[in-house]
Amino acid sequence: METAKNFLVTRGVDFLVQLGAAIALYVTGRWAIRFVRIFARRALDHRKLDPTLAKYIDQTLGVVLTTLLIIASLGVIGVQTNSLAGLLAAAGVAIGVAWSGLLSNIAAGLFMISLRPFKKGDTVQIGGVLGDVELIGFFGTSLLAPDGTKIIVGNAKALADNIHNLSGGPFRRVDARAQLPWGCDPSAFYEAVRRRLAQEPKVLAMPVPVVETFDNNAAGPVAVIRPCCAPADYGEIFFLTNRIVAEEIAKAGLSAPSPPGLLR
Repeated sequence: METAKNFLVTRGVDFLVQLGAAIALYVTGRWAIRFVRIFARRALDHRKLDPTLAKYIDQTLGVVLTTLLIIASLGVIGVQTNSLAGLLAAAGVAIGVAWSGLLSNIAAGLFMISLRPFKKGDTVQIGGVLGDVELIGFFGTSLLAPDGTKIIVGNAKALADNIHNLSGGPFRRVDARAQLPWGCDPSAFYEAVRRRLAQEPKVLAMPVPVVETFDNNAAGPVAVIRPCCAPADYGEIFFLTNRIVAEEIAKAGLSAPSPPGLLR
């Protein structure tokens, strides 16, 4: 008590002034950080930067500036910030060891943002999972699977495995097969399928759709139908090709045709 009384008598006023200055610095600094982040977000939006990368930069800027502000505020009070910096460094090492798995996901996410193997909206297969990219987060990439479910793949696993970007090329090829019977002349069937595909505006003229005999087996010739389309139209052309094959087989009057093969 005597020590506290002496402190209040000798340095109480100075401490209150320093405390008030530290609080004023912190409040003012928070407002300044807010305006800096707003300005940075507008600059990033003006440059049309990837939304995920812009989010990373904004959040990192906020953490760094807030940490510097806290250290500066403690320095105004009289806290030895050199010791505090050492403690923060030691804490950072300890957290890094404990969270090595999480930090590897963050590092992998930063690499994916920088290398840009895929972006939001792309259809990809990563970590053995197929889906549309919704968000590249700090720890994982969120995918919307074809069945409507959401799947989150760890960034480290996604980067360590093969990345198959189905939307990265200029087109996607649909691959359909149909079993034809022996004894038939497939030429008319092939020509009818080519004509039907040429009438579809979403089927690309180049590369030219392939409609040919792929193989022969005990049942007869195996036809392969390979139209190309824009990546965004793959699902529609997938089902359209199946329907055209089934309709033209029926029109050709081929005896006991097998149903069209699965598209790949």
